[in-house]
Amino acid sequence: MIKLISKESFFQLNASRQWPAYEDPRPDELFSSWLTRIAHLHGLKVETFCKIYWKNLTFWNRDIDRFYYDKVSAVFLANSRITPDKLRNTFLSSYEGKLFELATYKTNQNWIIPLGIYHRTRSGYGQMYCPRCLYNDEQISKPYFRKSWRLSLSFACVDCGSWLSDRCPNCNSPVVFFRNEVGFKNILPDVNIARCYRCREKLSNEQINMPADKSIITLQTTLNRCLIAESPPIDFLVYPFQYLDILHHLIRLINSKSTLLAQLRHSLCELNKLEYWQPIGSYRDRFDTLPIGERMKLLLLAHYLLEDWPSRFINVVYPIKRLRSAWLLKDLTSKHYWFDYEVMFHFYITNSNR
Repeated sequence: MIKLISKESFFQLNASRQWPAYEDPRPDELFSSWLTRIAHLHGLKVETFCKIYWKNLTFWNRDIDRFYYDKVSAVFLANSRITPDKLRNTFLSSYEGKLFELATYKTNQNWIIPLGIYHRTRSGYGQMYCPRCLYNDEQISKPYFRKSWRLSLSFACVDCGSWLSDRCPNCNSPVVFFRNEVGFKNILPDVNIARCYRCREKLSNEQINMPADKSIITLQTTLNRCLIAESPPIDFLVYPFQYLDILHHLIRLINSKSTLLAQLRHSLCELNKLEYWQPIGSYRDRFDTLPIGERMKLLLLAHYLLEDWPSRFINVVYPIKRLRSAWLLKDLTSKHYWFDYEVMFHFYITNSNR
């Protein structure tokens, strides 16, 4: 247990405007994780820290990791030695131009897992983690949460060769690390943020063994390379989002309960030697809210369909009668010529080719 300092003591320590206890964000660290660690380094609860600097800002009833807010960034730039680029890189909006073409501010964003925010609580499983990575962090310094653990295209840790998790192994609660302080008035209960906020179970555990098959790690490596190295699996594409937009669209089609699109899913399952399954929800349910295992299967099938483009796509889709351009382009919000052209050329129906 660590005794908290008062706000007055904090301001005395901070008379020079530079925070006396400062650490740069760790590699790929998420903003809320870094903010929580900075507050704890100063002997403050993170909510107290936020009230000191952002009195009139409703901080925790929104997804603070999604956007680079000027009001928030101004405080960090004024009180620490962090550079604007390094600070901007802790937010999910830094994936703009890679994961998606433009970051949206008023709706859910493709590839970002929603947190299910209700006031300061979380009902969704939007924060994933790797137990072994958190354990390894503890051996070096302090555990922290990665940006990539908020992405729906993440399902495995390529460093540990294991599945990610998105809930407490003991009580199945979502991961809400900033609420670890709730219920402790004058002390910090534990500066280790890798605990369940509800039952206090450790999330960092080297004994948790959830090994992933080699094919799963290979797929995760390919998706990571697409995003990090900006190297889409289709050679002639320049930007990752050109590939990822269509990948997300195909996932929606494969996950549909439509009888016609179920034939596509059945064909893909047979080709990939996967057991056929009935998708969760309906055609319009978001892929980004599905459980980790469901997301992995859909990513595997959609990625397979786009390999050896466009030959494999044509060979798999063409035998399915009535699955033509109207279905394949349905609800496609992001138009990309490389995909639209092949669909219209091979699957457009006219009176002469019915």
